Amino acid sequence: MTRDIARRWRLVAVGVLGVNLLLVLGCSGSRRSVPATAWDRDTEAGKAAFAHGHYEEASRRFTAALAKAESFGAQDARLATSLNNLAAVDRVQRRYAEAEALDRRALTIQEMALGSMHPFVATTLNGLADSVRAQGRPAEAEPLAKRVVAIREQVLGREHPEVAAALNNLGLICAAQGRWAEAEPYYQRALAIYEQQLGRSDPAVARVLDNYAALLRRSPRAAEAGALEARARAIRAAQPAGNLSN
Repeated sequence: MTRDIARRWRLVAVGVLGVNLLLVLGCSGSRRSVPATAWDRDTEAGKAAFAHGHYEEASRRFTAALAKAESFGAQDARLATSLNNLAAVDRVQRRYAEAEALDRRALTIQEMALGSMHPFVATTLNGLADSVRAQGRPAEAEPLAKRVVAIREQVLGREHPEVAAALNNLGLICAAQGRWAEAEPYYQRALAIYEQQLGRSDPAVARVLDNYAALLRRSPRAAEAGALEARARAIRAAQPAGNLSN
């Protein structure tokens, strides 16, 4: 990979319903200086459809964007973006095998262009780990999730909310393998980071509380689990409508 290739990758990350849709532009400079292309239009239309829950339309537009991106070059940022975006649509519709294949291809492109410790790589690894875990392969998902934690800690710092999100996912993966004692500290650390960085009433806190409570329900600690569940319910009840996305 040359430094010039790395410089041409620029990210605009858009969190929609808790899924990271990546709009990566394979150029330098401000996005405003780049004329809209057919790829841009399909990508933007797909993002808008996804945001409104119109997943079939989002899939159609992202598929069209991918078809165009195939001609841009093997390491073009737009190709990886189109693969990631289509994988996000598949994942939200529980088409995990399809999402896995798309993210694996995107990961290969990103690692070749950016190296193994880039935050874009972490985002793709995170989606890939989710898809693998959802297919009943938590042991295979675990090293992927650990890579996400390692990259985000190095790039963003140990107390960043994105590190907490990765720790929460790692807790889910350990729990899925019946390793309750190992899962608990991941949830505890994720909870501490979210509370410190986002506040004790953030919806992200409620999500970790739910996962932590589910873990405790599998042990003789039902009273603790009930307290966590009650706190999660209180957080959700206090949220404005439309602010409960996962």
